[in-house]
Amino acid sequence: SIGFYKEAIRMLDAQPESVENKNKKLEVYLMMRVPLLYLSYPDGSLEILQNGEKLAQELGDEEGLVQMQFGLSIYHSTTGHPSLGLEYAEKCFNSAEKIKDFGLMAQSAGQVCVAYFYTGDAAKVVDIGSKAMHLLEENHLEKDFFGLGFSLYSGICVLCGYQLAWMGRFKEGTDILEKGFRNASEVNDKFWMGFAHGMYASVTHTAGYGESTIMHAQEGIKILEEAEISFGLDVAWLELGGGYYLCGEHEKAIVTVEKALKLAKEGGVPILMAWCDCFLAWTLRATGNLGRARECAEEALRITQECNGKAPEGAARVLLGSMAEERTPAIIEEAERQIRHGISIWEDRKLKLWSAVGYLHLGEFLANVGRKEEALESLKKAETLYQAMDITS
Repeated sequence: SIGFYKEAIRMLDAQPESVENKNKKLEVYLMMRVPLLYLSYPDGSLEILQNGEKLAQELGDEEGLVQMQFGLSIYHSTTGHPSLGLEYAEKCFNSAEKIKDFGLMAQSAGQVCVAYFYTGDAAKVVDIGSKAMHLLEENHLEKDFFGLGFSLYSGICVLCGYQLAWMGRFKEGTDILEKGFRNASEVNDKFWMGFAHGMYASVTHTAGYGESTIMHAQEGIKILEEAEISFGLDVAWLELGGGYYLCGEHEKAIVTVEKALKLAKEGGVPILMAWCDCFLAWTLRATGNLGRARECAEEALRITQECNGKAPEGAARVLLGSMAEERTPAIIEEAERQIRHGISIWEDRKLKLWSAVGYLHLGEFLANVGRKEEALESLKKAETLYQAMDITS
């Protein structure tokens, strides 16, 4: 489809300049947004989106401008510039509100959720997403695509449910994830069907459910590959590796996560690259390859600081602290500081599911350096969090 759209642009460029031709050209740019996303934004995508934005401004087409800025918001959010993505998302919402277009307002609310998803603000995703979900339900617009090429309601449910689960409202979050998947299935939206499985796998992986993680990840891969959608495949392959890790299949996990890392690099998604390096570090640590595990954790930390990815930064710091080999007082103090810093990042973001993981690692570390009472205290914190979330694995 991208090839045909580019050919249409070339044909229109060869015609005499007119308002009619410019409007046709803008229509083509608008249609290109979703295929570019599905292909994980191949080379030249930013120029196409910017050209569409410029043309909408030139034509004074406010609706077209909001939709092109919607595309730019997703592009910047997913390719490592979440603050710029959020800026575009807020522009979209303000413009839609100004022209009183309910459909555009709903789209923009969804895009604000995507932007906050990539900045790591789970509470804001849940707050805005819940309001948008209820608004769409009240107006019976759950099945409406709003000209986007995918189901807006399904997407908001998936993101909102995923973040709710990470915040510790595990059952409520997974129920909303399921609702998003069911809605996507009813309208045959392969993108959100596949992505929902990837997100569900991420949640079950963090909770420690290995077999469930593998099942959801494999389903996500199957759906996305059959639909020839590359965006989201990196998540599904990453979580498949996470499932193998939980089931003790470490070599299989390494190969699978390395495939996910390759896809994340090809798609230019830094935050996924950071998560891949974290998962590799966890698995390599389990195999005893501490040297390479530390390298992966350090690379993850470097990437997160470049793209402001808070959740994986917490993981990278916890891992680096946990893997301190020497047992001198200064090194023990620095390692503990790193682990506690990682936990504090998760606590600041209200990510209870990850905080529990952090306290498990802290307890293990403290036990290994002979501080048994403090270790028990940390493990008790982890146990209390897991019990509150009704997670029993």
